[in-house]
Amino acid sequence: NCSSDNTSEIIDRFRSERIALITTRNESVLPLRENWTKALCAVPPEIPYVKILCADDLMRSDCIARFVEVAESDEKIEVVLCDDIFIDRVHRANLPSEQTIFDGIKIAGKMLDESINWLPYHHLFVRFHGGTRSTEFFNDAPLHFDFAAVVRSSLGGKFAYLHDSLVYTRWHAKSLTSQQLGANQ
Repeated sequence: NCSSDNTSEIIDRFRSERIALITTRNESVLPLRENWTKALCAVPPEIPYVKILCADDLMRSDCIARFVEVAESDEKIEVVLCDDIFIDRVHRANLPSEQTIFDGIKIAGKMLDESINWLPYHHLFVRFHGGTRSTEFFNDAPLHFDFAAVVRSSLGGKFAYLHDSLVYTRWHAKSLTSQQLGANQ
């Protein structure tokens, strides 16, 4: 999103024959939802999965492999999330620890009635259906469009949750998360 640091050099270090990287550079900084939509539109329609990773967040080196493994275990899994390290604490969803795969409609209901205490929506990993859905994936929700996308995707099938900290949400004064939530929440 028009990074002014050495992002392109970092990306180049991850180029390999095993995984093709598709990159684009915005000429000016886009609002978050528009930037994510532009990124989804760059994904070829035959690609089966998409993982969002915000610029200042992190994921473990085995995160994608673990997400793909669980998604491949059931073709009806539409979303995969996991425990998140946030403000240096592990945050877990209050989902049964002995269960990994859940009915997506039931999980969507729990997201909407807020009975799930924590899900890192911005770390979403989804089964990608490409095509015109790319432009509509993050719809017109002005705020929490990642939450809306996870709910909609969950309604289309099953939801998987790995009870392991595979992602890390960095918290600092300039992050969108800290600006939206405020330091005391």
